[in-house]
Amino acid sequence: LPTADHITVAAGSGSLSSGSSLMLTATVFDSSNTSLTGYPLVWTSGNTNIATVMVDPSNPYSATITGVVPGTVTVEVREPNSGITDLLTINVVAAARGLQAGPWPMFHANVKHTGQGSGSGAVGTQKWAFKAGSGIFSSPAIGAGGTVYVGSFDHYVYALNGATGQQIWRFGTGGVVESSPAIGADGTVYIGSGDDKVYALDGATGRKIWVFQTRNVIVSSPAIGTDGTIYIGSGDGNVYALNGATGLQIWVFTTGASVSSSPAIGAGGTVYVGSTDTNVYALNGATGQQVWTFKSGGGIESSPTIGSDGTVYVGSDDDKVYALNGATGQQIWTFKTGGRVFSSPAIGADGTIYVASDDGDVYALNGATGQQIWVFKTGKTTSFFDSSPSIGADGTIYVGGLDSNVYALNGATGAPVWIFNTGSIVDSSPSIGADGVIYVGGEDSNVYAIQ
Repeated sequence: LPTADHITVAAGSGSLSSGSSLMLTATVFDSSNTSLTGYPLVWTSGNTNIATVMVDPSNPYSATITGVVPGTVTVEVREPNSGITDLLTINVVAAARGLQAGPWPMFHANVKHTGQGSGSGAVGTQKWAFKAGSGIFSSPAIGAGGTVYVGSFDHYVYALNGATGQQIWRFGTGGVVESSPAIGADGTVYIGSGDDKVYALDGATGRKIWVFQTRNVIVSSPAIGTDGTIYIGSGDGNVYALNGATGLQIWVFTTGASVSSSPAIGAGGTVYVGSTDTNVYALNGATGQQVWTFKSGGGIESSPTIGSDGTVYVGSDDDKVYALNGATGQQIWTFKTGGRVFSSPAIGADGTIYVASDDGDVYALNGATGQQIWVFKTGKTTSFFDSSPSIGADGTIYVGGLDSNVYALNGATGAPVWIFNTGSIVDSSPSIGADGVIYVGGEDSNVYAIQ
C-alpha cells in the first residue's frame, strides 16, 4: 500500500441527540493529497457514557456514532500502521420529547383528544386520492412539514406527501393497521398493529427504530407524554407505558378486557382510557397506579376527551355519552343516544361536545349540562359508527359516515356546509391540515385530501 500521510473524519449532516445516530466517514490521504483505500482503521469514542461508536466491519472507513446522554465527546480515528489520527468533537444534545408541534400530530389532534384543528376553509372538492392495498380505518396524522402518516388494512404504514398524495415510504407490519399514528417531537412515528406490536419508525425514511411485543392485536392509538413516554392499549387487556426512545416497558396496567380505546393525557399527566370491561380508568402517568375507575353500562371503545376544566367525556356501548370529573371519576351528566357510541367526542372552543352514534346521528351537546343543542342525521345506521368528529378553526365540524360521505357541518346549527362522497364507509376520523385541507381514509382503500 502507498504510504498514508494524513487522515480526516467528517460527520454526516444533522445533529446528534440522545438516542439518535449519525454517520461518520474517514478519508486517508497520501502526501500529495490523493485519497487512499484499503487501510485498516480503528475508531474510538472518548467517552462511551456520552456516545458510542460502531464500525461497519465491511467498511472500516465509516462508523456510526450514537448519542447516549447530553455532553461533548471526542471521536478518534486512527490508521494503526502509520499511527496517523484525526479527531472530531461531537456535541450530544438532549432528545426532543413529547408530541410534535404539527398541525395534527396524533389521533384527534392532541393528547387531550379535543379534535380541534388550526386550519379551516375546505369547500368539499377532492385535491387528491391515494390508493392503498386495502381499507383505511386508521386516522391520518399530519407532521410539521405536511407529511401525512396513516395505516391500512393491507398491513402497511404509509407516509404521503400532503400536497400531492405521492407515497414517500411505506413500512410493512405483520397485521392490519387500524391504529392511528402519533408523531414525536423528534419526528419519530409511533403506531400499533394487528400483529400485536407497537412500532417506532423514523418519520423521514420509515426505518424501524424499535418494536414492542404485546399479547394481542392493537387497535388503540398511542399518546405521547411530555417526557416522551408512549401510552397505548392492547387487545390483551393491558395499557402499556413505553420509553419512547428505546421501546422498553416502563409499566403495564391490566384491565378486565381488551383495550381498543386510545389513551388521553390530562394536564397533570393523568392517563385516561377505556376498556371493554365497561370501565373508564384514570392512571398515574408516571407509575401506572390506578387513580380512579368509573363503571358504565357497556364496553368503552370510545376514546376519552378532556375539557379545559379537566372534565372527561367518553362514549360507551350502552348508547350513552358520559361527562366525568377528571379528578374523582364522579359522573357529572350522561346523555342517551339511539345506539352504541364508539365515536370519540370532540370539544369546541366554547365547550360544546360533538359526538356520533351508531344510530347514524351526530350530536352537539352542552359540555356543562349534557343538554342536546342539535342533532344531524346521516344516511345510514346499520353498522359501527367509528368516525370521530373534528373541528376546524372556524368551528366547522367534519365527520365520516356509514353512507360513504364525509360531512362538513355548521358547528352552531348542525346544518350541512358540504358533503363529499367516497366509495364506501368512512370509519377513519378526519384530520385537518394547517391550510384547512381535510385528510381522511375510507374502506374503499383510499386516503382522500379534500380542499
